[in-house]
Amino acid sequence: MESRAQTFFVGTDGSDASDMGFNVVMKDMLREDIDHLVVGHISDKKKDYLPWNMRANFVADAMEAKLMPIGQKGRYCHREKDEGKTTKEMLWDLAEFEKATIVCVGNHGRKGPKGELSVAGTAIEYLSLNSTFPCLIIKDRKART
Repeated sequence: MESRAQTFFVGTDGSDASDMGFNVVMKDMLREDIDHLVVGHISDKKKDYLPWNMRANFVADAMEAKLMPIGQKGRYCHREKDEGKTTKEMLWDLAEFEKATIVCVGNHGRKGPKGELSVAGTAIEYLSLNSTFPCLIIKDRKART
């Protein structure tokens, strides 16, 4: 039986949650049957208030360095946000363009976790309701009582 090529797509914005998603894929999920790992980032020039670690150049450099150990299996791709589209729409379009077989994202973005732990960010809510491919949503580690 011939196996289908597998492509993990990890969405990143420079946040701790997106880094955690990337680390989970690299450490626990990247196997021999996974052909590619694509890390995608959508930036917005209008957001000039972002801290240095969430700016497009830093995210690109950091992700490309983290992908080095897997060589040709890993690739970073970046798009600037189009007028009239949301960042989350563009991220999912990029995942479809990259022919993702699974998308991995952190449970929250650069604004941090919500006050109520059961509430996801708007991008995650959008993904869970509109995705056309399997999604892996990485939540923050939290000790349970």
